[in-house]
Amino acid sequence: MTTSMTPDQDNNREAKEDPQSDQSAETLQAANAPTIASLVMLAIRRVIKPPLFSLGQVVATSGALDLLDRSAVNASLLVTRHQCGDWGDVCADDALSNDEALMNHSRLLSAYVLGAQKESLWIITEYDHSVTTLLLPGEY
Repeated sequence: MTTSMTPDQDNNREAKEDPQSDQSAETLQAANAPTIASLVMLAIRRVIKPPLFSLGQVVATSGALDLLDRSAVNASLLVTRHQCGDWGDVCADDALSNDEALMNHSRLLSAYVLGAQKESLWIITEYDHSVTTLLLPGEY
């Protein structure tokens, strides 16, 4: 009894016999593997509350972009934390002000310490939620 193979099955058999093809498959799998940043983003979305407010247009100063680049931090992770009520490294009074701002539509401020130099990055959403800005404290 003979069995016939479809062209796809035949190609798969040839690929399994070719060690170079195994390396190509490993490379392809590695290229398609989720990045650490995307896994972190998924974890944050599962752990943190849903968004509490709209951001409006999201903009960043050149200083903020430089800090994010030097510290290898993805801005979207910080913006997501801000939008979900994780105010970062603000004092207790500022955290309370943010909680109240959610009710009375005031400005929202988050602060995050980044990098080996422990530099601060602020995220501010304006009272009308028309714009959210990433900036350094000195750029305020």
